[in-house]
Amino acid sequence: MSKNTKIIIGILIALIIVIGMVIAYKIIEKSVTERENFKFKVENIDSNLVNTISHDNNKEYAYADVFYAKIKKISTYNGITTILVEGLEVNDINHRGLFEFSIKDDTKILWRGTEIKLSDLKEKQNISITSIGVVEESYPARLTNVSRVILLDDEL
Repeated sequence: MSKNTKIIIGILIALIIVIGMVIAYKIIEKSVTERENFKFKVENIDSNLVNTISHDNNKEYAYADVFYAKIKKISTYNGITTILVEGLEVNDINHRGLFEFSIKDDTKILWRGTEIKLSDLKEKQNISITSIGVVEESYPARLTNVSRVILLDDEL
């Protein structure tokens, strides 16, 4: 057998293998995507936001993320107070790490349903955080808009 014949046979074998792999892939893809579990109708999907929480002053937000944390550090720089917290183990896995957020003028700080001062918050206290903004992927994660902080401890 000549060298050219061997090359042609090798190319044909490689071509048959590639074609076989493509056919096998298409068969597997078709069997997975046509399963009943994966079928849905686009007209059943609603793109309207659902109001899940209503805050003071009749402000409504489409999404609020609430979780529990322990205050690790409170710092003030240029008149802006930033709080570093660590999510408690009772939270889902996404809320167990370190988070940082700034207290804004419209952030409500409550204890037993009563508004309290920012100065009442201390390190090692347990709090509930209601965040209505996005979470920036940084370390620690940054909460961009905290609307409410509730002191959970029994005493101030």
